[in-house]
Amino acid sequence: MEDHAQSTEQLLEEIQVLRHRVAELEAAEAKRERAEQALQAAKQYAETLINSALDIIISVDANRKIMGFNPAAERAFGYSREEVIGQPIELVYVNPEESTRINACIAAEGKFVGEVANRKKNGEIFFCYLSAVTLPGEDGKNAGVMGISCDVTARKQAEEALRQAEVKYRGIFENAIEGIFQTAPAGHYLSANPALARIVGYESAEELRTALTDIGTQLYVNPSRRAEFVRLLQEQDAISGFESQVHRKDGRIIWIAENARAVRDGNGALLYYEGTAEDITERKRAEETQARLTAILDATPDFVGICNLNGRALYINRAGKKMVGMGEEESPSATYIYDYHPEWVRVRFSEILPLAMRDGVWSGETALLHRDGHEIPVSQVILTHKASDGTIEYFSTVVRDISARKAIERQRAEFVAMLTHDIKNPLAAILGYVDLLYDETEGTRSTETNDFLQRLKDNALTIYSLIANYLDLARVEAGSLVLHKTPESLAGILRRVVDQYGAVARRHGLSFTLDIRDDLPLLFGDALALERVFANLVRNALKFTPEHGRVTVSAQQRTNREGKGIVVEVRDTGPGIAPEMLPVLFEKYRRVMTTSQHEGTGLGLFIVKTLVEAHQGRVEIESQLGAGTCVRVMLPAASSQRLTRDGEAESSHGRRLSRTSAA
Repeated sequence: MEDHAQSTEQLLEEIQVLRHRVAELEAAEAKRERAEQALQAAKQYAETLINSALDIIISVDANRKIMGFNPAAERAFGYSREEVIGQPIELVYVNPEESTRINACIAAEGKFVGEVANRKKNGEIFFCYLSAVTLPGEDGKNAGVMGISCDVTARKQAEEALRQAEVKYRGIFENAIEGIFQTAPAGHYLSANPALARIVGYESAEELRTALTDIGTQLYVNPSRRAEFVRLLQEQDAISGFESQVHRKDGRIIWIAENARAVRDGNGALLYYEGTAEDITERKRAEETQARLTAILDATPDFVGICNLNGRALYINRAGKKMVGMGEEESPSATYIYDYHPEWVRVRFSEILPLAMRDGVWSGETALLHRDGHEIPVSQVILTHKASDGTIEYFSTVVRDISARKAIERQRAEFVAMLTHDIKNPLAAILGYVDLLYDETEGTRSTETNDFLQRLKDNALTIYSLIANYLDLARVEAGSLVLHKTPESLAGILRRVVDQYGAVARRHGLSFTLDIRDDLPLLFGDALALERVFANLVRNALKFTPEHGRVTVSAQQRTNREGKGIVVEVRDTGPGIAPEMLPVLFEKYRRVMTTSQHEGTGLGLFIVKTLVEAHQGRVEIESQLGAGTCVRVMLPAASSQRLTRDGEAESSHGRRLSRTSAA
């Protein structure tokens, strides 16, 4: 029994120990389960942090194979996690050696912190700031590396943009043509660029800053200008076109214009002034010169105007404004130069301006339009002003009121027309009676009677020619010259003129011949006007040719690129004309006096040129002193003209033929 009791007691003890051990095991198991649960929770928490992190998190094993790649990494690189797991980390670097460099740094220091260049799946490069550390294994050895990166590409771009902006600003600052400055409220320079130093005569900006410690007294000619500069900036924070005279280092005084602003801190406290300055000395001189010229132009009694290429008026002087009825203080800038001319002049500008642009100048007679509607006859000069490269910049015009002259011309024209009309009719009767006497006394009159009749006819023809010229002049100046053009034989016209003046040539002992080709074509013209042309030329040749001299009238057909035409030459062996007189022979009232015995009105050649050009022809003169003169008239043949119905009258329609003059 004792043995049994002992066995029972021992068994109970063993059971108690076993129960205690079971309890310990159960406690240990519960602790382990709690630890596993905590570990699992920690792992899930870590995974959640990694997966929800905005930063890129990548982990690699000891062989540098990717084993972790969070969603942020997927978004950044463009790879899915499945694509990169097990791939070498070099896959994501621009330079594969980056991995070696990072691992070497971690091996030496236990971590790596710095910028790395990464490559996306699509090849795009971007920059990250990386922090990487080792992952310890269970045996304490390095199990890999985990890195956390943030994309700093935007920051890098911003830094590069800032760097480039600083370089650009510095380049602009150093190389600007205008001066750039910063000045302290106390009155000294904080900074200045080389251009400002050059403007005021210093070798460098540093020398300028060192030398000018009180801008008001050392720089400005008038020290109060600095105080005015500061006052304006205090009132409005910015100024432009602040013009002042300043001293250069060499003592010269120049003009500068400043644009500036006040720079303040976040609380509104003034920090400094900054701005630009330019040398305007030449502009001020130009303005002074322009002011003097404007004063001169305003004092002239003529209309003086300037317009741009579009015709917009840029300037009209005081006399010009008064002439067209503008107020003295009224600006012409909103008007066009055409507004000051009547419609018919505006139409002519389409012809006038191309000539002015081609030749640089045009002159002639036009009209101004007063604001009350009445026209003012004027003589006008238009000048073209060009830049150094030859392009036209603007036009200027000088206009003179010729109303008084025109009134006198009209009175004179009316008087001449009346006078010549009252003389021409009886003179024609006298010529008729002389011809009648010639016919009735043929073979019976004495030499003395013959000479008397010839002199009477010569003088009558001279007076008749003068009257015809005056009448033509009056019609031309009145704009009422009318040509009755019909198909005409020039040979017949020339024969009539030669027959008319044959006796005059004989009486003066001259050889007077007519040489006409048989194949002359017809021309389209006014027979009476053409007779006056050649009568004037023949009369001049006979008048200036000495005794025993020769006067030859010839005509022949000539063809050129303009078509068929007729050339008539009136050639004499007179004393000739001085070369300096040739350009002005066709001017009105211009007389060439070779000897004192030859006088005239100076209208003959003017009338000749006017009538010839009215027939679309031209006149040339060749002359040599001591060798005679040849006047050449070139007229288009009828076949090369635009013909109207036979006998139809063509009028100048008010066109002032007298404006045309020889070049």
